Amino acid sequence: MADSGRSPGGILKGRYGFQLGHMKGQLTSVLVLLGTSAAIACGCGATHYPIDLDRDFAVADKVFRATVQDVIVISSLTEIRGVGQIGREFFRAEVVVTETFKGDTSELIYVVTNTSDASCGVPIRSGDDFVFFLDEKDVAHACSSSRSAQIAERSGWDWDAFVSAVGEL
Repeated sequence: MADSGRSPGGILKGRYGFQLGHMKGQLTSVLVLLGTSAAIACGCGATHYPIDLDRDFAVADKVFRATVQDVIVISSLTEIRGVGQIGREFFRAEVVVTETFKGDTSELIYVVTNTSDASCGVPIRSGDDFVFFLDEKDVAHACSSSRSAQIAERSGWDWDAFVSAVGEL
């Protein structure tokens, strides 16, 4: 799919040198090489996944900017037939919404995500400035465009341009 340069992805790619788009063929190669162990890995490569603002905005129920106030770890057990109980951990982050781009949001939202990159978790820390793309259950996935200012900085992105592009969708 060619980028016309008019979409937010094209604006950001042209001005700031980072690409928003889909991985093509790379994931299939990884799955073939890894065999069955890939079944428990995040299918999109966690926070290194090239994002697609248009796609992620369209499928998200809520898109907003927020400051993370508090993060706790929630543990749960799942019964797997023939294996026994398997534990999973999730982050539950209390976030204060500062700007809403899509959907109905309250001032305070509890965002849930896996604690592990291998399970498509989004790394969330208290004090982070975030743009969240959430599903109907307020779950953040690394495969969406949910990103923090800290992730943007480490990736060499212009955070303000990213937030502006989301606001233009």
